[in-house]
Amino acid sequence: MILRVVFLLLISQWTHAGSLIITSDIHISGDEGRFTEKNQEFQTLLDENCGVNDYFIVGDVVDNVLDNPIRVGSVDYRNSEFDIFNAMMGDKTFNYSYGVGHDFGAGENNLIDAVEYTGMPSRGVMGWGQVNLIWLTPIVGSFPSLDGITRQAFSDDDIAWLNQTLSDKKNFILMFHVPLRATGWQSAYYQTPDGREYAIPLADHIYQAIESNKESLIAIIAGHVHISFSSVVSGVPYYMFAFDEGGCHAKLTQKLSLLNIKSRDCNNQIENDIDLNTPFIIPITNLILD
Repeated sequence: MILRVVFLLLISQWTHAGSLIITSDIHISGDEGRFTEKNQEFQTLLDENCGVNDYFIVGDVVDNVLDNPIRVGSVDYRNSEFDIFNAMMGDKTFNYSYGVGHDFGAGENNLIDAVEYTGMPSRGVMGWGQVNLIWLTPIVGSFPSLDGITRQAFSDDDIAWLNQTLSDKKNFILMFHVPLRATGWQSAYYQTPDGREYAIPLADHIYQAIESNKESLIAIIAGHVHISFSSVVSGVPYYMFAFDEGGCHAKLTQKLSLLNIKSRDCNNQIENDIDLNTPFIIPITNLILD
């Protein structure tokens, strides 16, 4: 009996009950906003996954754009949209990174203001079973070219914190809103009207941080452009699951030493089993007992 209890305890270390839903770009809107229908679409996602308690939004939680005529909302209007989102989530466990432009405008001072109102840190780590979710907030959302760079997407302090944090543990999923350049990225399709590029230039120091810590990373997830996408960066699986693409999201589940990532309602169907860097050992003694 004692050995059976030990066996069950060991099993529980490698099996995480429940799922985690990750998406981006839900753009919750207030009554005067341009995407009020997104609120109901996101509520439908919550209702259809009533058994899921854990959520992560990879930026652009709110829209903060007023409709008719189109114009940027005020800080108070943005805060009211965060209030709508919080009410929708209820008692669910959720975290998010911020999207530059919609969630906090632009600049570090506006980001600080958003953090003070919502209470959600602009960077952080959250354990979920064997997986560690880690997120950062880019402070730049578009760039003049892919080859040159005038301003880093992340602060030096954020990169130093990321390097230090990733050196301590394994099985990290790294998330931030602005996308990386990767194989399969069609840059001509994802530019601002004035020709600026949405993807972070290759000269940015985030790429070196990923390369230096790739053994600690099991996935990278971004957003910002409203697509589903799958590629690889420094050998690490790289994804985007933008809710604006027909309710696209990913459902993550853990079982034994595997993490399953599966897209739902996305144009690009993505599924991957990722080996978690944790050995799973069945006690032999348990196998010979009645």
